[in-house]
Amino acid sequence: MMRKLAINMGYKPRVLLDNRRRSRARIIREIRALIRKPNGSQLFLTYSGHGASVAAGADKYEKDRKNEALVLPDFSLLQDGQFFNLIRQLPSRSRLTIVLDCCHSGTGCDFPLVLQASRNQWALDRPDTVLNRKRPIVMLAGCRDAQYSYERATQNKVRGALTVAFYHTMTRAIHRNRRRRRGRRNIAQIGCRGLLNQVKKRINDRHQIPVVSCTKRIPVNFSAF
Repeated sequence: MMRKLAINMGYKPRVLLDNRRRSRARIIREIRALIRKPNGSQLFLTYSGHGASVAAGADKYEKDRKNEALVLPDFSLLQDGQFFNLIRQLPSRSRLTIVLDCCHSGTGCDFPLVLQASRNQWALDRPDTVLNRKRPIVMLAGCRDAQYSYERATQNKVRGALTVAFYHTMTRAIHRNRRRRRGRRNIAQIGCRGLLNQVKKRINDRHQIPVVSCTKRIPVNFSAF
């Protein structure tokens, strides 16, 4: 589903992690290779799998005293701070949008700003991770830190609720963009606030509230892609 969507959006998809057992070291190498693309690249990284919440130690900015983490196929953890330190190496003029469809993913990259769509503004969550970048990095997470990302049955398969909602939201945006541009590039123009509101509406579950975060303050209608 996500591979098909990426192609429709104009990307050349590559699987960095799949159901085969992959070592933590190899996955980190794959992520580093992705973010080392030439300055000015437009990238899209999506993860659908298990997430975890673990004790944060002395991190004063973790209000719940927990770190969020991706559970990798070898059962090791890629914690939010570690993920952030990888992502922050992206060249300043490159664009990256991340989608995390997993439990406890709200601040899965420890980005400094969290979108408050109802107030039409960004809220500063972690002042220690503000990056001086030309172009932002945006992340859509499947749920808040204390919540779980659930699954839905669709097309005779069980998929993550966020994955399904995101797929249909972006497919609709692509079609709308195609009509406006008469067949030119299919990258969907959808603002951060619109993306969050549409995905939240499609999931429609108070126990799973998606989150959008960002590395720098931008207009809430700034395109996520």
